[in-house]
Amino acid sequence: MMIICADPSPIALLVLKRDVKRILPYADVHICTNADAAKRLAERSSCDVLITELDFGRDKGEGILLAEEIKKICPRVNIIFATAASEEKYTSRILKIRYSGYLNKPYTPEELRTELENLRYVSYENIGCFPRMMADNTEG
Repeated sequence: MMIICADPSPIALLVLKRDVKRILPYADVHICTNADAAKRLAERSSCDVLITELDFGRDKGEGILLAEEIKKICPRVNIIFATAASEEKYTSRILKIRYSGYLNKPYTPEELRTELENLRYVSYENIGCFPRMMADNTEG
């Protein structure tokens, strides 16, 4: 499973990467401090999950533009918005994207786990990344 984390804060990205790796130790997690790097990465390799800040870049709302562009490249990407920005000012735009999850900063590792365990799209080859899902699928 390939996960791209995009946020202008290098510290926030390192914390996010650490938390994602604790939850999904087999995931391939990449961090990007700008949208262009995230787009290039998605073009080179299929992206399963994009976790992005809504409100970054020169233009506020660049995280939404990034999500729209990556969705064109990888139509079944799971998008999780992680932000301290007010959701209200972006509601109409983010609803059109059909995102998978939303985290208000600061969020806890358990809140991140909940979002990652409830993705819209999970391919069979990626189910092994989810320890709890593996346990659920082996019963009965």
